[in-house]
Amino acid sequence: MRLILWQWFCLTGPFRALMKPMPDADYLEPTGGLLREVMDAHGGFAVWDRAKAVRTVMSTGGVLFLMRTTRDAFHQTEVVVDLHSPRTEIRDFPRGGQTSFFTPRRVWIEDRDGRVLAERYDPRASFADLRKQLHWDHLDSVYFAGYAVWNYITAPYLLCRRDLNIEEGASCVDRGRTWRGLTATFPETVPTHNAKQVFYFDQRARLRRHDYHGEVIGPYGVAAHYCDDHLKFGKAVFPTRRRVVPRIGGDRTLPFPTLVWIRVHEAALQSS
Repeated sequence: MRLILWQWFCLTGPFRALMKPMPDADYLEPTGGLLREVMDAHGGFAVWDRAKAVRTVMSTGGVLFLMRTTRDAFHQTEVVVDLHSPRTEIRDFPRGGQTSFFTPRRVWIEDRDGRVLAERYDPRASFADLRKQLHWDHLDSVYFAGYAVWNYITAPYLLCRRDLNIEEGASCVDRGRTWRGLTATFPETVPTHNAKQVFYFDQRARLRRHDYHGEVIGPYGVAAHYCDDHLKFGKAVFPTRRRVVPRIGGDRTLPFPTLVWIRVHEAALQSS
């Protein structure tokens, strides 16, 4: 009976829906306003739109990796994200010689020979388990790192997706600095922290702060994500130092603890 049920599941709607790859999204070049300034400040829409992926080398840390995960941090880790569809490849993660893959519908880990060591379908649904508030396994780490890094590295090009709703007008004063904001509302089909997020930019239109609620983390995932030390790699500009801290009472933040920190050592747009 179990075999029959499994065969039915594999041949019918639920499983086939999970296996079907997500189509590439449509991206629109901004014709004016703050988003146009932002894209120009990060290399230009055309530069990002012509590329297929971004390859980075990064390191990560922070209390989240000590409190929740199996200490699956990046250490000079090579990460490749697709620019037009949510897909992330993380090499030598969670262990040396292994490669992890993220898509919204499936996460998995392969060995050097391409054999699947572990996998999970519909990975976000597993975070509804209360035990996830205490501990994540390797596949949970792959899901979180995969979607989070995909969001971080593709922004601000991410904000040009046709299926996002972008509004100007938000602003914040952060340690005496006034930053202009774009409020983005994400559809359920886009894997991200939560539906409504705010991206803040300095006077040079460079991304300096990103406010969101990391819902898979739980109620403690309300955060401000600071972006600093922007560098130009090729024709594109990336922040190379990132720090995530708790956010309270709207746009107010706490100086510690550092929930997550990220150092980008290398970055490059890839055309194939």
